Amino acid sequence: MESLMYKNRLPSKGNKRNYLNDQTADVFFVFETEYKKVPAHKSVLSQNSTAFKSMFNNTSDQNGVIKVVDFTSGAFKEFLQFFYLAKVQLTSANVMEVMRLGRKFAVKNCLDACAELCKSMLTMDTMCWGYELAIRFELDDLRAFCERKISENPEKIFHSISFLLCEPNVLQQILQLDSMDCDETMVFDGCMAWAKSTCIEKELDENLVENLRRQLGDLIYDIRFSAMNIVEFYDRYCMYEGLFSVEEFENIITMIALKQCDSKKFNKHPRNKIIQQKSDFISFKQRVINTFKTS
Repeated sequence: MESLMYKNRLPSKGNKRNYLNDQTADVFFVFETEYKKVPAHKSVLSQNSTAFKSMFNNTSDQNGVIKVVDFTSGAFKEFLQFFYLAKVQLTSANVMEVMRLGRKFAVKNCLDACAELCKSMLTMDTMCWGYELAIRFELDDLRAFCERKISENPEKIFHSISFLLCEPNVLQQILQLDSMDCDETMVFDGCMAWAKSTCIEKELDENLVENLRRQLGDLIYDIRFSAMNIVEFYDRYCMYEGLFSVEEFENIITMIALKQCDSKKFNKHPRNKIIQQKSDFISFKQRVINTFKTS
């Protein structure tokens, strides 16, 4: 899906005929790289955005022309729909810009609509991109949606382009998910693939372990090594010799050998809460069935 029709609650009746109407407009927005003027109405924009109201009150321009930077006219027109139209048509091509406009001018309805569009169009290959938007724009509903999809499909996520290109803060949030339905070896391998991709993007040698570790930094402490067995960890230790300090290596071996051993650096909290909840439910269901069978 590349577009979404969203039922809008902001506009007053009669505003529709004024949308992009340069005959009735009293303000025009111009853009850095485009020879276009987008018409609007100060009263309409001010009524639903204190940011616009402040802009109009503080501008010294008497010609009714306001310069817009860092946005395209196409995205700005889509954004203006929220002030004029009862049904808003959003496109995937402009969704990030419209989100930025919604936050800049404090139009919550706009952010909600963009979140709905993202949920309808995201695939496993673009899920981390949507997750990044959810984090950046503090969209709780979209964030919960992405976290659920990531947790249910980690293998597909770790092989997706959007994961390999995601920002470190997004990777950190993924690593901190307790609900991911996978072995920790898959998490580690995904992190190494991300580190290699990041090295390539920064034009660093991805075959040098020190470069990989530099990209991961403290993110490596969010990998739950205590969930691996000795063989799984040692295979990866040999594959990436020099990735861990002597102290880190000893700490991980101790955590694996002695499950009750604590660690001040590495996250030992168990994952797979979803799996455990399903298992608990199945066990409970079976106990109920067995009770009826014996009664």
